[in-house]
Amino acid sequence: MISINVLLVFAIVFTAFTSSLASSTGIEIQSSLKEADKNYYYASVFQKLIDSFPTELIQDQGVDRQVVAYPQDYAGAYIDDSNTLHIVLTKSAAMTTEANYQKIMDNDEDIIFETADFPLSRLYEIQRTLDIVMQEFGIESIALNEITNKIEIHLLDSTKEKDIIEYLKTKLYAFNDNSVIFKDPVGFETTAANTASNALGGSNTASTSGTAATLGFNAYRHATGQTGVVTAAHYATTGLTIRNAMGTNIGSASIRQFSGTVDAAFIPFPVGITWSYRFFGTYLPNEDFFTGYFPNAYDLTGMYVMKLGRTTGSTTGYVTSASASGVYDGITFTDQARVSNTQQDGDSGGPVFWSFTGPLIPGQVRPNIIVGIATFADGSNNGYVSKVENINNALGISPYHYNP
Repeated sequence: MISINVLLVFAIVFTAFTSSLASSTGIEIQSSLKEADKNYYYASVFQKLIDSFPTELIQDQGVDRQVVAYPQDYAGAYIDDSNTLHIVLTKSAAMTTEANYQKIMDNDEDIIFETADFPLSRLYEIQRTLDIVMQEFGIESIALNEITNKIEIHLLDSTKEKDIIEYLKTKLYAFNDNSVIFKDPVGFETTAANTASNALGGSNTASTSGTAATLGFNAYRHATGQTGVVTAAHYATTGLTIRNAMGTNIGSASIRQFSGTVDAAFIPFPVGITWSYRFFGTYLPNEDFFTGYFPNAYDLTGMYVMKLGRTTGSTTGYVTSASASGVYDGITFTDQARVSNTQQDGDSGGPVFWSFTGPLIPGQVRPNIIVGIATFADGSNNGYVSKVENINNALGISPYHYNP
């Protein structure tokens, strides 16, 4: 008998996971998780702070988006090389803010609080203001850097620096030049291969035209009641027939988006196919691989993520920017996660996920939480990821959990 369950957001999955990690007090659960996987622990603690912030509806390039309304005294967060969480406050933050935030985050005394000049909300405002004029000013990419508390602007033409500053001054009240930094271009490329290659066990896909990529995650489309699989839209072009790892035709994309916040396509399964891929290895559980998905706001600089791709296999890296924008083939992409994981030709569409890497107790399922799918790479060896929440909203889908 087949059971299909639409996945819930990570917070619910995490509650079930931590409750089985220790059986008595919350302090023991916290201590056990921190010792087992410090990076995972602090990413989880950070989510409690984000959940305490309100949300708001904004217009982003003509599309309504629900985003976190960050307080004016909050300047960002990141995990450092020693896997310790840093919370950045503005220099004008009230004396009680640190204590309030620390209480929300389980009173962990090892969390480091520091100050910076610009509220995170201001940096996002700068980024969104520039997103709509990237091609006009020859901007190759933009990235939010919560460690330096700046917006990084990679320019194709350095003579445009002054024009960009003047533009921001006309659009934003009291704009401060020190909130941005200009950098050289790094180059962009998609990571769909032109020819088939060896594949990570069961995760590869090829097309009838000979192109190759990686399948991301199974999904359920609400408008049609269909189940299917998600991969990169720049690979699954309109009308292209996609095959699964066994060489069986899955079909072609019924809905796709290759612009804005999303480079993704949904391919519905034909009759007789209910599971498009299987992953193998001692690290992976026997049942369906993913156990939840990530809201956009949970992406945290320094958080470890894994990526599966047909060319590079399983790679481990970390988030280098929670919000990055880039121009590829004349199309502007925004609100991408930027990661240090290597992405090469054939990796496009592969799942990028957050996972607990510590030991499990008997009967416990390793939580592998979908962050998004691999899309582009740049010349500095950064990978770009279309976020799962943006994909869900754009394509009208939900990731699902399949039990054969």
